[in-house]
Amino acid sequence: MVAKLKITEKYFLYGWLDSEKLMHNIGKKVSKKLLYLTSVSAGQWWSRFTDGKMEQYCIIESDDRDIISACEWFALDYGFKVLGKKCFYNKTNNASKGDQSLVTKEMKQAVMDYFDGKLTPITNEAPFPLHVNILNKVIGGEYDIVNIPTFKLEQYGFLQVREERDNQAGIKAITESWMENPTQTMADMDPIAIVKTADGFKLINGNTRLGFASANKINELPAVIIDEEEFGSTEKERNQCYVLFGGFANAEDKVYRKPNTDGDLIHQMLSWLALEGISTQNILNDKLAKAAVTDLLKIHFKHHCPTMKKLIGVIGKMFTKLEEDEAEIAVQENLLTYSESELMKYKIHNYETKGIPAVVTTMSSVNEMKCIGYIRNRAHQFPEATKFALVLYYASKKEYHNERKEKNLEKVKQSIKRFGDQIVIDVLPAFAKK
Repeated sequence: MVAKLKITEKYFLYGWLDSEKLMHNIGKKVSKKLLYLTSVSAGQWWSRFTDGKMEQYCIIESDDRDIISACEWFALDYGFKVLGKKCFYNKTNNASKGDQSLVTKEMKQAVMDYFDGKLTPITNEAPFPLHVNILNKVIGGEYDIVNIPTFKLEQYGFLQVREERDNQAGIKAITESWMENPTQTMADMDPIAIVKTADGFKLINGNTRLGFASANKINELPAVIIDEEEFGSTEKERNQCYVLFGGFANAEDKVYRKPNTDGDLIHQMLSWLALEGISTQNILNDKLAKAAVTDLLKIHFKHHCPTMKKLIGVIGKMFTKLEEDEAEIAVQENLLTYSESELMKYKIHNYETKGIPAVVTTMSSVNEMKCIGYIRNRAHQFPEATKFALVLYYASKKEYHNERKEKNLEKVKQSIKRFGDQIVIDVLPAFAKK
């Protein structure tokens, strides 16, 4: 089933001009008030936009969507034929031709005036970054909404932008609303956001809604599927944009989506810094480095908080948390190391001689529930078994530090509890007892 989100009734044809390269980007937009920039996903355009090289023009405005759609086709057709495709960030004219009789001579003149440099650029609209633009494309109905079975969504990878994946308070709030008025609750929900990657599908916003659907046996949920290339031209850019997108999506308070807590924001900032390749360990004692990181976070997370004062306060809390974590690690004794033979003997003696198939793996395997996959594979080897064991150990201090910060093991435990799996979790000591 395919549907469209309800959108506003005001439309306009826009043009972006790269005045240095004399290249254009033409498209239509729903309502000037929507924080939307363009449907073009070309990395070169976004790079130029980020560098402040783009001027935006409002070419034609109308209350009739069909008129603007026809104007968009005319503008691209005219521009491609007169200037050549090399002068456009638009790869093709994928606009709907529609009824070209709707394009009046005044509208055609406005298009020609734009290409001739006779229009004045818009100067009073603040620019918005890529992740904000993509979210508002979702809200503005730019993507088809498809209903995806809940069991399939549960199998997708996921992006964790909150401290806890299973937000029980959020799930409870949605459930109470749904029990009171199920039709309205489902109608009010924005679609879950899924990114299509080379490796499959990943849920980048909607973990709480999925948790609600799983807990209440809802068969399917509305979702939009967005190609990974829209989030950036490199894997690093995309991963950073996923974090910013998921965090910004949680900035607004709704029944089905509670706003970010300070802990959520700190989690997002640390994830973004890690993807940027910035080591937090190297900045704690360097005032200049801390100031530079603070400026970076103020730029990239300014849309995630209601005020800049609030954002600066959260950044301060992040540094305090990092200092506390570092102090805790510093006083620990050396990490215990386990040889392969020790781990094998432990697994056999404690579990497999008792008829319990076991998996031994490092603590990093709890990230994105990889360890659950290991157990599933073990279950295929022992179909008669009713109980399994997951033995985890820390292979490095970094693993220990990350688990203390991310608490991924707790998420694994919650997942096991939710699905009723009979899995014993056994974590070997990280440090020698004093």
